[in-house]
Amino acid sequence: MRSGRIYLDNPGGTQVHASVIEAVSDYYLHSNANLGGPFETSQASDAVLSGARADLAAMLGCDAGEVVFGANMTTLTFHASRALTRDLGAGDEILVTRVDHDGNVAPWLLAARDRGITVRQVATPVSPGCASASTADQSVTSNGLTGSFMAAPAG
Repeated sequence: MRSGRIYLDNPGGTQVHASVIEAVSDYYLHSNANLGGPFETSQASDAVLSGARADLAAMLGCDAGEVVFGANMTTLTFHASRALTRDLGAGDEILVTRVDHDGNVAPWLLAARDRGITVRQVATPVSPGCASASTADQSVTSNGLTGSFMAAPAG
């Protein structure tokens, strides 16, 4: 990264550290293959993915089987929104915050539109990431509710 600059998340991509570029380059040179195949590069690719899941699980304090990687945050949220709203309908509500990245709002709006669900935004404190359980509790109605809060920036 260039000296004197701070790289923050932005629409359309995020700058990465040189170590990320090196790791991705190494993967493409030595392990790039379809997952689950019987050949050496496929097995190497499986090992990279398993290692990444284990490392992230250790950092998050969860099981590696709970770690999912995907194309990007918006795509993952789109799939989650479809799965989690499958049994919801008119009268149910989805709760998002006003500080959410669009990638955590647009998928819920689309799912809500398709299922007749209401989406409401929680008024959050000025500082991003400060939504609390009490803020959400104040927004809950007697209707069904799915809460969707970003825990980290996209990217």
